[in-house]
Amino acid sequence: FITFFLSGMPRALRLYLSVYLVSFIFSFSISNIPRTLVSVVRSAVFLSLYCSLAWGASCVTQAIQPGEWTRQRLYSFTWAAGLAGLVESQRRVAELATYCLTHAFETGFRYAERR
Repeated sequence: FITFFLSGMPRALRLYLSVYLVSFIFSFSISNIPRTLVSVVRSAVFLSLYCSLAWGASCVTQAIQPGEWTRQRLYSFTWAAGLAGLVESQRRVAELATYCLTHAFETGFRYAERR
């Protein structure tokens, strides 16, 4: 878990540095630099923690209950990745929820089409 988290941080920092750099350029102000850096680090920690919790929970589940992967089994531990939202700013949590909800609806529609 820790190794995955630490190895994911540089990738997450590169991703969020580029995202926040673009928004910083459009709203350039010297007073925004500290706030922007805090946002970059917070978002990078969120992303790395999200991925680490998802993989870590699957490993723990497999160690506790070895066997075949089913949908119910997958649902039983994927909620753990959502705990990473606790480190993200409240303003971004709503954005993340909307993003996840969009993909959930798309998956539900695809599943309904197959039936």
